[in-house]
Amino acid sequence: MPQLSVAKFGGTSIANYDAMTACAKIVIADPNTRLVVLSASAGVTNLLVALANGVKATEREKLIGNDLHITSGVAKRIFDTVQSYNVRMISYGASTNNVCMLVQSEHSDEIVRSLHKSLFE
Repeated sequence: MPQLSVAKFGGTSIANYDAMTACAKIVIADPNTRLVVLSASAGVTNLLVALANGVKATEREKLIGNDLHITSGVAKRIFDTVQSYNVRMISYGASTNNVCMLVQSEHSDEIVRSLHKSLFE
């Protein structure tokens, strides 16, 4: 039976681009890695605990949007790009480096292309 490796990263090991790049190099270097698991990045667990402990609604908004100011307008570009689609859910909390959306499958490729154009071209 071939060896199977599971790589799990979280906290400060996925806190920023350089840290994530280091994780990617670890995964690429091990051909036996078949599964990569990411948990919350640095500070996110503390934010979730604060939310769960019943902070005021205005404080929740502050906690959730706390890192949006360092994204140089990325969030605005994302929201502007997807505003004409039926986006059922947007998750921006697991990391300041990712945004997850729930959209109708027939529009997913078009949305990905639009986002790529908006963010990288």
